[in-house]
Amino acid sequence: MSRQIDSKQIADVREALLIWIETYLTDRPTSMRLIMVAIALETLAAELRQRAREE
Repeated sequence: MSRQIDSKQIADVREALLIWIETYLTDRPTSMRLIMVAIALETLAAELRQRAREE
C-alpha cells in the first residue's frame, strides 16, 4: 500500500521534529545519543524528500 507524501508534509514533520529536539536539548544536558537521534531524523527527512521527488 503506497501513500503519497507531499513536500509540505515532509517539511511539517521535519520542522516539528527539529522543534522537539531543540526543546529537549535545551531542557537537558547535551548527549551523544540525542545528537545521533537528530542526525537520524534529518537523514530520514532527506530520504522522504527524495522519495517524494521520485513519485
